[in-house]
Amino acid sequence: MSIPFSAALCSLPDWAVLRVQGSDAATFLHSQLSTDFKRLSATQGRLGAYCNPQGRMLASFIGVLAAPEEIWLACPADVLPSVQKRLSMFVLRAKVTLQAASDVSVMGWVSPTGAAAPQDLATIWASQGPTAGQDDGVAVRLPDALGQARGLWLTRTPHTPEAQTLDPALWAWLEVHSGVAPVTAATSGLFVPQMLNYDQVGGVDFKKGCYPGQEIVARTHYLGKVKRHAYVIEAESPLHVGQPLFSSEDAAQPAGQIVRLAADPEHSGRIAAIAEIKSAATEGGSLHLDHGAGLKVRLVEPQPRPHQPQA
Repeated sequence: MSIPFSAALCSLPDWAVLRVQGSDAATFLHSQLSTDFKRLSATQGRLGAYCNPQGRMLASFIGVLAAPEEIWLACPADVLPSVQKRLSMFVLRAKVTLQAASDVSVMGWVSPTGAAAPQDLATIWASQGPTAGQDDGVAVRLPDALGQARGLWLTRTPHTPEAQTLDPALWAWLEVHSGVAPVTAATSGLFVPQMLNYDQVGGVDFKKGCYPGQEIVARTHYLGKVKRHAYVIEAESPLHVGQPLFSSEDAAQPAGQIVRLAADPEHSGRIAAIAEIKSAATEGGSLHLDHGAGLKVRLVEPQPRPHQPQA
């Protein structure tokens, strides 16, 4: 992956970075997160979930290697303080420090790809540090959306590469259409990783050792008990995170809920969202925002997991 300095960039003030430093940084994160951080390298980042003992995600991180003994974990800013505090409780004698990296800025980048085929796990989360004459930072590739290559640019310097300014509304729209929702304060503690398709995009390694919630996450995987997944939906009505969805087949109980949303930057009134939904509710009938004949929402194709599963 080449760092796309010619791509359009936008600041992401609602994201933050947790700096994990020390000779045990990778080993410590390996014991706490759902993916293999022992194999983290300068060319391949990681998507990882931090779970409670019940297997529910308290946070999600995009991890990159910033230096030989320094890992940056990018996440929504509203979960960082609580998760930093909780992770610190388990440092014990490990040679590692956890610190909010206030000197690191998070930016999103977008570049046209014209890609027609789904990405695989060798493409997403690929990372690259700076080269000669470029800013001091790390780029990491995110899942494509609507034919656009996407990524994060994490930089220590206040200066950014020369690039076109990206509309934050477009970034949010593409983020939703990527189908991968980061965990925020509003959704912390609600979902096992498979409910948001993290197992399909490299966010769960079922071959690694124990981490908080690992037994529950593994059991639901191997026993085939995951009956809910993340889907992209669109509606011509205002939505809010946590809003329930109902199926016309069973209006008594919610069939899912809104996890992440964005307004269409080109068509006023159209909203897209990532929603966690009972898979059975997507196979027949229709989905609505209210009981019975409430406002209808539509599922967006292709569905629902466009990336290759982890080998």
